[in-house]
Amino acid sequence: MKGFELGARDYIRKPFNTKELNVRVNNHLETYKLIKRLELSYKNLEKLLDSQANIVILTNGKELKFANRKFFEFLNFENLEKFKEKHKCICEFFIEDENFFHLKKIEEGANWLDEINLLEDSQRVVLIKNETKELAFSVSINQYDIDTMIVNFTDISETFNQKMILEKKILHDKLTNAYNREFFDQNYKKFISEYSSSNSKLAIAMLDIDHFKLVNDNYGHDIGDQVLIQFVDTLNKNSRKNDILVRWGGEEFIMILKIDEASNLQKILESLRKCIESFDFNIVGHKTCSIGGTIYLENEDILKTIKRADEAVYKAKELGRNKVVIF
Repeated sequence: MKGFELGARDYIRKPFNTKELNVRVNNHLETYKLIKRLELSYKNLEKLLDSQANIVILTNGKELKFANRKFFEFLNFENLEKFKEKHKCICEFFIEDENFFHLKKIEEGANWLDEINLLEDSQRVVLIKNETKELAFSVSINQYDIDTMIVNFTDISETFNQKMILEKKILHDKLTNAYNREFFDQNYKKFISEYSSSNSKLAIAMLDIDHFKLVNDNYGHDIGDQVLIQFVDTLNKNSRKNDILVRWGGEEFIMILKIDEASNLQKILESLRKCIESFDFNIVGHKTCSIGGTIYLENEDILKTIKRADEAVYKAKELGRNKVVIF
């Protein structure tokens, strides 16, 4: 027992066989050499990873096993031991933002490495904040051994910001900054799926500014543009957080709403109608709008939903304008 405490790895009882002894010694020498080669290989890997400009870690998705120098510099930890005093995973630093992957997008208890690996390369982007700034990182994952991955975080903040600016231009109406039809076409299926999964319904409302043509005729298109801008601003300030406003054309707008109970739609839209009615627009004073609303029916063509909302808003105008009609 004393020998094992001092580092012995094996023993042979007397009398021993010389051939067996030689075989065992050679086996242990080979094992020792292999261990030393692995240790050297690991040290060389550490040096290589420390030289990288990117953040590189070794992890199983739950616990951090190794992190390079860039990791500690960015998150301001002295070493891995100091990091583990308060944290287990770099994923704890992922910021919740709809444009990025984060833990709230996966089921509780799921391994974030497995989940992010299911995404397309362009969607494997996380937002991480340190003490002074937020940076966007592209994430690439490669197998290191049976239960460990090498995860590389490449700073793409500048490129991603340019992409976001470009997307905003493409998906927003230039005048009012409301979303446009391109945004609607790209996202309505996602909204239907998300709302359905949470046992909610998707509603479409068509909003049309009453007698808007008279504004352009009497005050000019510049004033008409100001009315449109103020109309959107008023709706955005008074709508719910998840309601989405889309400029559909001219003075027509579509609002996408998440509804838990169909009976709530009338109340929500009536509240918006009153906000517009009470708002004092620059130069032109008070204006009103007619609103038509409807609930998306499961598996129907979205154009049918929009058509019902359009028919409802025309009915509101027939009834004297400044009204909400639900079909």
